[in-house]
Amino acid sequence: MKLTSRFYLSILFSFAFSAFSSFPGDFAQASDRLITVTGTCHRMITPDRASVILTAEDQNKDLKIASQKASETYARVRTAVQKLGLEAVELKTVEYSLNAVREWVKDREVMKGYKARIGLSVSTSQTQRLGEVLAIAAREEIRDIGKLSAYLSDDRLQSEQFACLKSAAENARAKADRLAASLNVHVGETVSVNEGVPPPPNPPTPMMSETMNFKSSMREMAPPSIEAGQQPLSLTVLVTFSLR
Repeated sequence: MKLTSRFYLSILFSFAFSAFSSFPGDFAQASDRLITVTGTCHRMITPDRASVILTAEDQNKDLKIASQKASETYARVRTAVQKLGLEAVELKTVEYSLNAVREWVKDREVMKGYKARIGLSVSTSQTQRLGEVLAIAAREEIRDIGKLSAYLSDDRLQSEQFACLKSAAENARAKADRLAASLNVHVGETVSVNEGVPPPPNPPTPMMSETMNFKSSMREMAPPSIEAGQQPLSLTVLVTFSLR
């Protein structure tokens, strides 16, 4: 006897139906028994570094003299800062410029000489001692002091972010437990975890106006007290748990 193709299809369909119907009823609904919550972390962090830019400047009718005097002042300031023995100090030249100085006098432009500028960036992990750097600047008659700010080093920022992520994950689990308990169910395994888009790093916190001009009468000033303040850090995670 020959079996038709219709007979084969009938057997295959019957087998598939019986296999599907043999699964427990809860299996079909397992994918629906989920809970998704957000976990957050907010904390304030004290910056571990601070920096300032000191710019030596001189103006003279002779270009070479202006450049030489600015260079000498820069060298004295750099040597004095090095002698402070600041921890994890970083010194970097951030400006070197020579420009002609012209002024309008009685409707005509008059050459007044040349201005030389050399900028020194000083950064250190000893934030409070940065006041000693400002005192050196006053003593050396550095009139252009700018961008005094506090910030987080890369290592410190990464460490704080990892700790905050852990807190955010714990916050998410606590939320899920509270919600599940209110519905008389229990939280099971973690299904997925996603980190929210982290905010961009906070810019350095300004600790004074963009620039400060010291008068010669302030040369013997006592080192000012420098306080770093605090910066905010916020992170979010999205976590999905199974329910049982």
